[in-house]
Amino acid sequence: MKKIRLIGALCVLATSWSVSTIANAAIIYNVDRTVGSGSVTGFIETDGTIGMLSFINITDWNITLTSPGLPGSPVVIDYSDQIATSIEGTATTATATQLLFDFNATGDNLFLLIGAGNNAWCLETGSCTLNDSGETIAYIEAGNEITVQNVARSGVVVFAEVQTVPVPAAAWLFGSGLLGLVSVARRKKA
Repeated sequence: MKKIRLIGALCVLATSWSVSTIANAAIIYNVDRTVGSGSVTGFIETDGTIGMLSFINITDWNITLTSPGLPGSPVVIDYSDQIATSIEGTATTATATQLLFDFNATGDNLFLLIGAGNNAWCLETGSCTLNDSGETIAYIEAGNEITVQNVARSGVVVFAEVQTVPVPAAAWLFGSGLLGLVSVARRKKA
């Protein structure tokens, strides 16, 4: 009986340790956006920060921009070839499952990714870098921003989400094994 209690206590301790370790880990958000007749797909990885984000919280990204009028479309821009990653203002926030942008936030707010070839994806309010309030796919030619797609947005928009992961078979096996130990302990006690 003492062995079973000890095993149960160790299992609970191991589970709580792994959950606390996961809570501080990086979070990968999937992007699947339609911007006018264009699209933005890929992923954005953060350092796990929950709440308001700044550019230092973005640790990796790989985005594909697809749009008529975008030179070389589809264009892949990623963290390794970035020209700029910028988050300004207070409109960009993260939860454990979503990246959010508040288009009703006052002032100049910006979430901007620019890759090699000067291709850009931007969400902004006010008149920041791209001077187009809303969500934009653009490229920069000779220092001038050429807007390919721009969609006015309002309210809080979810622009990336964590993909739900099914519970792995190992978790089901662990859970059923734990229930088996509990039932064996009850039988011995009775």
